[in-house]
Amino acid sequence: MKICASIVEDSTEKVLASMNRAAGWADLLEIRLDHLEKPDLAALLNDPPRPVIVTNRLESEGGKFRGTESDRLAILEKALQFKPAMMDLELSAGERVIGEFTRKKDGTRLIISFHDFKGTPDLSVLEDLLKRIKDVRGDLAKIVTRVGTAEDLLRLKSLLDKAAAIEQPLAAFGMGRLGRFSRVLAPIWGSVLSYAAIGAGKEAAPGQMTGFEMRRLFKKSENLVEIRGQAKLFGVLGSPVGHSLSPVIHNSAFKHLDLDCFYVPVDIDEADLAADCVRALDFQGLSVTRPHKVAIMAGLDEIEAPAEALGAVNTVTRRDGKYIGSNTDWLGLIRTLEEQTTLQGKSVLLAGAGGAARAAVYGLVKAGADVTVTNRTPEKGRKLSSEFNVGFCPQEELKSADAEILINATPLGMASMTDLTPFPAELLKSNLIVMDMVYTPSETRLLREARRAGCRVVGGLSMLLNQAAFQFQAWTALPAPLDVMRAAAERALEEENDIS
Repeated sequence: MKICASIVEDSTEKVLASMNRAAGWADLLEIRLDHLEKPDLAALLNDPPRPVIVTNRLESEGGKFRGTESDRLAILEKALQFKPAMMDLELSAGERVIGEFTRKKDGTRLIISFHDFKGTPDLSVLEDLLKRIKDVRGDLAKIVTRVGTAEDLLRLKSLLDKAAAIEQPLAAFGMGRLGRFSRVLAPIWGSVLSYAAIGAGKEAAPGQMTGFEMRRLFKKSENLVEIRGQAKLFGVLGSPVGHSLSPVIHNSAFKHLDLDCFYVPVDIDEADLAADCVRALDFQGLSVTRPHKVAIMAGLDEIEAPAEALGAVNTVTRRDGKYIGSNTDWLGLIRTLEEQTTLQGKSVLLAGAGGAARAAVYGLVKAGADVTVTNRTPEKGRKLSSEFNVGFCPQEELKSADAEILINATPLGMASMTDLTPFPAELLKSNLIVMDMVYTPSETRLLREARRAGCRVVGGLSMLLNQAAFQFQAWTALPAPLDVMRAAAERALEEENDIS
């Protein structure tokens, strides 16, 4: 499988700049001429930094070319003179046109493509399309359909199996509700190409992942040969989850222990649809994140007691044919803190009242800690403290609060909130342990100020890794190689920082 950067820009200069940026991660560069009013073919095709696929898509085929068919084909013929690596020509262009381009291609490989924007046809129709492409001597077939059900995904898998059987190279994946999910499954199932956007907001088609997301998952194409056997599938369910470190963490562990398993992002908006797909594709385990931790519970066969008490599942394990929900968030927090100190009798001040805070309070109470909750919305904080029979501290009284451990279980410190912290600097004393559940950035404002005050600081990555280790053990019955998982996560974060 090769990863192709789809470049959709409105000027030759912008395309050239994007080509150079994408060359660091892409195997191929697709230039979408239909997005350019006056493409400079010589500048674009004479000395590209990676082999190029030339595409000039009609509006009716999902593109932006508004001229006549003869004008469109004339531009492609001119492009052919520069001998690009590949050229995409729609099956709808007809046998005569495809035959003409086949005679003139002179080393350029022809991709014969078909798009269905309404749905995924029956397998017999898909196989007929594949046969037609093979009959017109397409070097590579590309079939893209709208996928909205687990059955649609299975039809695409069967089509890729058929293509392998008749030795017809095929790129196949979906658009629509399951588009992003299909794009991580297709390479495993044998799709020879995967198209990726050069960045967020630069998608050439709905459901397209970014090159960074694809490369984080598929670093080396040759690894796919190992995955395609009888590999057991695992994944992280949420929306969006392209940023998740979980695939890096778990795949590093699977590889280290030589387990025939692979972990992918399950990027699906609807929990019930996700549950259908997981069952249909025989997933063996899931990590579950926002927004599905509660909604997924209705689609499971059993819920373990801690997850029931928390009202949220972050782990799904297939056991004896049943899908069982559990929660390792609280276990990860407790293990992380117990690596620093004993919790029995310790006074803990925790900021937050959402799902992460709830799991933390549950675990801390079980560990025997003396917990106090604070929250910017007092009603929510009081409700959480009342439910678990712990203390509550209003925000205006924080400066005088007394605690041995401070925990941030809010989003403050991440993304657009990097300058915010839940605790005033006056509260930070040198004898405190300060933990932030936020793991990116690795050093939040809270941890920075705590370190300056001489506190012992604990980053969110440790909790993420520890809860992942409990998941890994639930799925495999093996101890998790935590050092390997940590090293993989730290490398991934460094790569992410380099890109940003």
